[in-house]
Amino acid sequence: MIQDKSELYAYLFRRQNSKNQFKRIWKVYDFNDCFGVDWFTGFIPKGTTITDIDKNGITEITMPYVLICRGGMDPGTMKIIMYEDITKYALRGSTMVTCIKENITEGRFKPSKNLLTNNVFFEFLTKRWDIHKCEKGRFY
Repeated sequence: MIQDKSELYAYLFRRQNSKNQFKRIWKVYDFNDCFGVDWFTGFIPKGTTITDIDKNGITEITMPYVLICRGGMDPGTMKIIMYEDITKYALRGSTMVTCIKENITEGRFKPSKNLLTNNVFFEFLTKRWDIHKCEKGRFY
């Protein structure tokens, strides 16, 4: 059914020479098809950051979000997307429902290939992952 799909969007626009003209630089789009069970799609509150971690004068925008579709106690999908200008970096994996450190099947992620060659960003995003992976006490 159509109400069982949710979508998530984020855009970055840059002002052109004219004050009234803008150009889209990038777009994040994701969706959750979840039929007949509980679902949630959304950005993690207070999780978005704007930084210059590598101190090169180009800001990074980092957005963590979750896609949850469950009829039981399955972990959700979590993604942390970072853009530095037009370069996209990402961690993709699962949330932790039980939030027990010994649980090695939940809360794991896979980094994008370009993130493996950038230790500064990888370390930053890994710390952000650890902050947000636990679902306990979250509104979803």
